Amino acid sequence: MQALLNGESTLIVTMIIAYIAFTSWLTLKLRSRTSDQFMTASRAMPAVVVGVLMMSEFVGAKSTVGTAQEAFQSGMAAGWAVLGASIGFLLFGMLMVKKLYNSGEYTISAAIAQKYGKSTMLTVSVIMIYALLLVNVGNYVSGAAAIATALHVSLPVAMCIIAVVSTFYYVFGGLKGVAWVTILHSAFKVVGIIIIFAVAMSLTGGIAPIQAKLPAYYFSWDGKIGFATIFAWTFGTVGAIFSTQFIVQAIASTPSADEARKATYYAAAFCLPLGFLLALIGVAAKYLYPDMNSLYALPVFLEKMPPLASAFVTTSLVASIFVSVCTVALAIASLVVRDFYVPYWKPSPERELKMTRVFSIVIAIVPLCSCSSFRRS
Repeated sequence: MQALLNGESTLIVTMIIAYIAFTSWLTLKLRSRTSDQFMTASRAMPAVVVGVLMMSEFVGAKSTVGTAQEAFQSGMAAGWAVLGASIGFLLFGMLMVKKLYNSGEYTISAAIAQKYGKSTMLTVSVIMIYALLLVNVGNYVSGAAAIATALHVSLPVAMCIIAVVSTFYYVFGGLKGVAWVTILHSAFKVVGIIIIFAVAMSLTGGIAPIQAKLPAYYFSWDGKIGFATIFAWTFGTVGAIFSTQFIVQAIASTPSADEARKATYYAAAFCLPLGFLLALIGVAAKYLYPDMNSLYALPVFLEKMPPLASAFVTTSLVASIFVSVCTVALAIASLVVRDFYVPYWKPSPERELKMTRVFSIVIAIVPLCSCSSFRRS
């Protein structure tokens, strides 16, 4: 049995390393060669690619595991944690996209400056940079836990892996490279979720046995969560979409305001089925393992898969971590360069690209240092 487990671990490690190597090579092939490509992909991204990119920002590793965990405890209503993103993207496309796109800016703070002035821009920018750095500290910590388990390394080593790999992706790729590589990341993630769902349904014998055994609230629209919590989740997600720097930067990479709006509708459509699938996975775990710690509502199915499928799904979760870190770091770099470096130093395009990459490396190190300080304290 131990030999089998060791063989499966070796397969997982090998697949993750091969995946990182391939996506790193792909990033180099698709790397941004100009500042415009780095910041906005020269406004040439297809709407469907941008839609996938935005979806991946809101359906990352944390929300994937977290939605299944909440469904284990509260029922299908946990899917609102992801479904709220569909609502948010739909409203964003209807109400805000054209205004933001037509501003010609790719940072929220710069768009705000057109109406409220430079001082407001700088204040908003500083607040957002600080908030996004905190978000990436959380991404490093939660991601390190997953990578440490998958690769059998310590948490500090796992954090360094996240920092090195994700930094390579966005320092060389910029928005252009990150967008195209995220298509592969997202494909892995979605297929991984479908595999878990298929395994869960195979073990339960479908949805009917689950409905027959679990309390009725597990399949009600508000579950054990209640309207107030669902409303808070949805309102918070909608607000995040309307105010997230990376979303503004992503829509700025499309060729026109109409294409930007289409991208938000694609993102809404992509989020919709994932919310249902993740909730059903959590509910299935409750049916099969009612006394289990809810944290393992999704990972428990990895043990029930063939080794190759388990390795694929684990790799998909690791890919989600890199997407989350890359998109947040890229947003921070854009704020630093657009709102502070360019206005004060007025660099040439070549110099701007070089310094953007320097800033990006620093931005990757700051959360790593913060995580180390936190662990020491």
